[in-house]
Amino acid sequence: MKIEKQEIINLIKNGFDIELIALEFDLDLDKLKRFKYLIDKYDEEKKNQPKEKEDINKSKQYKLNFRILRKNYISIYNDNPNQEKENNQEISQEEKIKVDNEISEIEHLVYGIGKINYKNKRDRIKKILNITRKLYNYKLSIEQIERLDLLLNSDSINEIKLSATDILSQSLYSVRKRNNRKYILAIDIAQSQTEDIQELQKLKKKIKPEMIKENYLYNSLKSKINNKILKIRQKDMLDGIRGDIPESIKDIAIQIAKNNLDIDEANKTIDAEVKEKEKQKSKTKFTLSIEQEKQILLSKIQTLIGEDNGFKYNIVDSKSAVLNISQLCGVSEVQALETVTNNLINKDRFNEAKELCYNMLKTCKAEDTVGLYRIIGKIKYAEIGKLVLSLIKKEGNIGEDIEYCMKLIENELKLRNIKLESVPLGKSRNGTRKITLADIWYDKRHIKSK
Repeated sequence: MKIEKQEIINLIKNGFDIELIALEFDLDLDKLKRFKYLIDKYDEEKKNQPKEKEDINKSKQYKLNFRILRKNYISIYNDNPNQEKENNQEISQEEKIKVDNEISEIEHLVYGIGKINYKNKRDRIKKILNITRKLYNYKLSIEQIERLDLLLNSDSINEIKLSATDILSQSLYSVRKRNNRKYILAIDIAQSQTEDIQELQKLKKKIKPEMIKENYLYNSLKSKINNKILKIRQKDMLDGIRGDIPESIKDIAIQIAKNNLDIDEANKTIDAEVKEKEKQKSKTKFTLSIEQEKQILLSKIQTLIGEDNGFKYNIVDSKSAVLNISQLCGVSEVQALETVTNNLINKDRFNEAKELCYNMLKTCKAEDTVGLYRIIGKIKYAEIGKLVLSLIKKEGNIGEDIEYCMKLIENELKLRNIKLESVPLGKSRNGTRKITLADIWYDKRHIKSK
């Protein structure tokens, strides 16, 4: 009966007697003893391997993994998956002229091809393909790739009868495919470098329905541009809403932050603003009621405080801020607490935010504990995100910091105490995409499938 080497190792490691193994599988006992000796020796050496060496290997692995995190973050932050420097470089005028001249040469070869014999036609196609391949060593503009596409798919070339098995036909097909990939890449780079909706609409129009049928990547790119346009519009809309806040309402938010709020006066101010809005708007069936307008202003106060990442609404007494927001805005203390902790998180005041939550846990109702623990988790995730971001952006010798950070996250993952999708890393450069640790993590096994 044959037995695999690994099976013998498993039997020996599981404590089976080697004489029984030799008898059962008809093996040489002396050779088996020697084999067991080598296994035991290897295990002993591995067990006695200096801890320092193991630590050095782990340290190297931590640094390697962190480099992957940094690279992934930079790519997503710039909203440009194609990170090569050449993609972001401008095409020099000299290069543009050179490429234009080469394309003009291809035009000359294409439009004179119908007047020559079959052999010369084949020679011309070979020459066209050689010039085109050389052009791909340069960075081409979208317009130049479009010119090439028209030439490579022109009637003059298509009229030449080439069989599917002809090597020239296969070469032509390969170059056309490559030109398509170049076109997709050029549009992708162009869309990643603009926030102008009109420019994005122009780029989207370049993707024709017939292109999508030929290559699914065109459909993916079109969806990508559509999503970007949508996000920019949403961001513009939110910015408009935030910008349309009366100064008197901003003053109330400042008073809450500075702990000098007079709730009665604040309510009078809000009522006055609502009445002013009532005078200015025309009545329709979609007109908001006075109470709805008031609720909008109250929610804007919470937004100003919760989203502040500067020092305009810097909270001096977090406990009082929670009570004031709760009383003024008519929300629960847990909801008010979340607004205050968001403010503290943005200021990196994590310990203060956690202390505020733990103090409320001591006196809160049973039904509020779930909400409080969710906020505590949010603070923990924000703190980890801040640590990761600070190291990504930090220069110089940060080996020990990286090791601490990676150990912390990996240990939390082993204990299932954190979800990578919940660790925030800010937004992309254009502000249209939220980035989480899951987006940049090196090991996708820890990421929850969506």
